[in-house]
Amino acid sequence: MLTKNLKFSIFCRQNQATLLVKTLVSLIVILVLFSHAFSQERPEAYNFSAKDLNGKVRTLDEFNGKVVLLLIWSTNCPICRSEINQFNELARKYKDKDITFIAMSIEPEKRVSDFLRKNPLEYLVLISGFDGIIGYADIGSDGRFYLAYPTYFLIDKKGRVALKDRGRGKTEKISLVIDKLLTEF
Repeated sequence: MLTKNLKFSIFCRQNQATLLVKTLVSLIVILVLFSHAFSQERPEAYNFSAKDLNGKVRTLDEFNGKVVLLLIWSTNCPICRSEINQFNELARKYKDKDITFIAMSIEPEKRVSDFLRKNPLEYLVLISGFDGIIGYADIGSDGRFYLAYPTYFLIDKKGRVALKDRGRGKTEKISLVIDKLLTEF
């Protein structure tokens, strides 16, 4: 009887060990597949060309090797206006990190400058014609270009779009993605 119990005990432990190994292998396979899904090739970001408020032409290429938050906005956009403080705070949070914050508008320079006197942005502001942001617009089934205000693009250090989002209340999500992108090589 003792031998039977001992054999049964050994059998149970072997089954537990086998189950544990199978579970671990399954978890590893799931993690590999999950990480592969998130590491799929990111699309190349459009290399814009736009002037800053001093008249200097800036391009996305000059920020290669840095994470870029590109915010496409308008002075007439209620969401854009209401979130100035949150994005200024986010820019201050990452001030000494390897990231550049850019706000791009297609409005006339005078309108943007007048707006910024009362509502300063604490990061780079670019003025562009429609051609400067055309690569970031969605193309509808009717062939027209669509771009909502605000639209956010997080561009990784290799110049690829890691996040595209739009609308209100995105600073927390953007911050989480920035943290992840800053750790990538």
